[in-house]
Amino acid sequence: MREVSLKVSNETKVGALAAIAITLLVLGYNFLKGKDLFTRTKVYYAVYDRVEGLAGSNAVTINGYKVGQVTKVGLIPEDNMKVKVTIEIFNDIEVGDSSIARIINADLFGSKAIELVLSGKPKLLESGSTLISETQPSLTSSLTEIAKPLKEKVESILISMDSIFGGESGAHLRGTIANLDHITHNFKSTSDNLDKLVAEQSQKLDAIFGNVLSISNNLKNNNENINAVIANLRRVSDTLAASNIKQVVANAEATLKEVALITEKINKGEGSIGLLINDKKLYNNLEQSASSLDALLKDMKEHPKRYVHFSIFGRKDKKEDKK
Repeated sequence: MREVSLKVSNETKVGALAAIAITLLVLGYNFLKGKDLFTRTKVYYAVYDRVEGLAGSNAVTINGYKVGQVTKVGLIPEDNMKVKVTIEIFNDIEVGDSSIARIINADLFGSKAIELVLSGKPKLLESGSTLISETQPSLTSSLTEIAKPLKEKVESILISMDSIFGGESGAHLRGTIANLDHITHNFKSTSDNLDKLVAEQSQKLDAIFGNVLSISNNLKNNNENINAVIANLRRVSDTLAASNIKQVVANAEATLKEVALITEKINKGEGSIGLLINDKKLYNNLEQSASSLDALLKDMKEHPKRYVHFSIFGRKDKKEDKK
């Protein structure tokens, strides 16, 4: 009896382990698919012409927040091979009759998701209803649309360039390019000559710069002397500014006027000097008098005894004079 009881206990353990394993397997499978068995959901459908790579387990979002997932994607042969998508949405999300299930680009790598656009005041849809479907243009389609006008502009530019480079205009343009090449060559030649000239004159330039540096150093070394000279000039300037220059100039002008007046009187013969200069008769008389005086003085010097009689025997002198 004890053996039978023990055998049943082992079978029970095996059955329990198998049940746990199956449960874990189911839970793991659904977990890998992104499905939560413990969350209540509602099922909706959407029909698309193209799903652009949408697959099961892709997210369903509202404003970027995940509210469900795609559970199944399949073709509808009887409806021009359109694609029917089954989605599950959390039970607390209220979906209206004008809500849109839009396929969008989830990232830059081409992953897809469904964005649920809810209506303002919806008439609620029951689980199992079909939503309005939309598809956002893919990244490739968007780039193609953007590149299309750019392509047209590039083609227009190429056509314009072809018309420019062809015919007479092309010949003129080629001539212009040749002239530019010639100008560039001349400019390079001029630059080379300038470099050569600078190289030849570098020693002179170094000497000039050396002299300039020497002058600069001398100025720097004699800064105190220069400041002293400037200070002296400032003092002289202040002294001149403080002196009565106007009075000196006025006195000089008055003196010049008096000299001019005296000169005018002399020229008119006024005064002794004027008469002496302008009266020739007076001048001649004075000249004759001076000549006579000079002759008298000369004679007195040569014959002083004729004019001076100083002797004890005056009569004797007279006799001698008579002799």
